Amino acid sequence: MGNEESDEFEFGFRLLKININSPAYKAGLCPFLDFILCNPDHSPQKAKDDLIKMININAGKDVTLQIYSIITKQYRNITIKLNAKDSGFEIFGAKLRYEKISNVYDKVFKILSVKQNSPFEKAKIIPQNDFILGVNDSEVNDIHELEDLIFENKGEEIEFCLFNLNEISIRYQKIKPNNQWGCKDELIGAEIGCGPAYKLPIYLLESKLHLDKQKEKLTSIKEIEEQMAMGTKKTTNNLKNLDAELKDHSSDNVVNNNNQIENSNKKVQEIKKDIQNVEEFKEIIL
Repeated sequence: MGNEESDEFEFGFRLLKININSPAYKAGLCPFLDFILCNPDHSPQKAKDDLIKMININAGKDVTLQIYSIITKQYRNITIKLNAKDSGFEIFGAKLRYEKISNVYDKVFKILSVKQNSPFEKAKIIPQNDFILGVNDSEVNDIHELEDLIFENKGEEIEFCLFNLNEISIRYQKIKPNNQWGCKDELIGAEIGCGPAYKLPIYLLESKLHLDKQKEKLTSIKEIEEQMAMGTKKTTNNLKNLDAELKDHSSDNVVNNNNQIENSNKKVQEIKKDIQNVEEFKEIIL
């Protein structure tokens, strides 16, 4: 997938929002999880200026970017075709934020439990497996900011960006905080954890990704074996058909040969009879 984690890059541009069908979307970039890396020796403003200058110069062209994933903790290079009509970060079709890569692990919130009939349950949020990465296309710095955001949007829809640990996938879910579901003191009906004990379990993700790769290899091997088995069966059938054709052909030859021999014998008998008739005629004359 790429190179292993390194301390070479400490900062980068985190992708917070990616528009559907945008260059960033088509390149397979992932919101909240992917960083566009930049020169580690440059200041934040210099890094931003350099990136904007690069994408403006290459508007409408293909460019190669180095990406870091906080899930796989690896680097990869991608080729992305930039929009020709836009300028600045809009060329990507994404919202970017310059920040320290290691800080993002503290800005993830784990759903610990979900109460019955609550807005979170109705939205099919999965406790212990779902993590909140962001809200309304923005990152949330701490649990207090998340609580304030939920309270300020009481009765209004807000969009959560969720990461599912089991599926290793991201989804967006709109939820309307309210206290009309059975508990007046709670707006979403969920217990949320934040801090070192509730970080994304990267070691589990790495194990799952490794197992998924092994499954892909086993599936490929099984497909190859099935194809070989089908090829062997087809070859066997072809050999059987060829053998039958040869036998039929041999039988036809035997019949033809027998017919030829029979005809030859008849001709020999006819010749012998003619010779006998000639001998008898000679005796009569003499």
